[in-house]
Amino acid sequence: MILKRDKYPNHKTDTIVNYTNLLNKADVVFVLNYKGSTVEELTDFRKNLAGVNSKFKVIKNRLTKIALNDTKLSILSDKLSADTALVIGHDDVVAPAKIIINELNNNKKLKLIGGIITDDSENFLEEIDVVQLSKIASREQLLVKLVYCLNSPITGLVRTLNEIPTKLVRVLDAISKKAA
Repeated sequence: MILKRDKYPNHKTDTIVNYTNLLNKADVVFVLNYKGSTVEELTDFRKNLAGVNSKFKVIKNRLTKIALNDTKLSILSDKLSADTALVIGHDDVVAPAKIIINELNNNKKLKLIGGIITDDSENFLEEIDVVQLSKIASREQLLVKLVYCLNSPITGLVRTLNEIPTKLVRVLDAISKKAA
């Protein structure tokens, strides 16, 4: 991205570049209005998000709109107004959604505007979509289910194969007791 240094002061240019880099690395981005929320509430929210490799970032709308022009997330530009913050998630798209929905239930002043999954950057997620996303099992839970499904037929085969010699031993034991 080439920004004209004479158009923006250095600190604003740096902010735009930082926003662009942050947004380009994101797997999911949610837009929230935090008006009326206390610093303590937002700090707790930040800590919860940090646990799932996500960030809560209070932004400057005008500079973010400029940064969004150089990303595949430009659809978010229309959603930025007033007291806006972004939740930027990495690695897992479901975990931050779960934390956001939980926080919305605890902090009525926080408003979810929507979000976007960067792999599908043409479709903006409305609040109802984010609620549905939050109901999906976590990545770890899905991996456990997959391993269980893969392991189940193998376990059944091993039990079946093990049962043949066990039956033979029982039959031989019964014959030896009958002969004695």
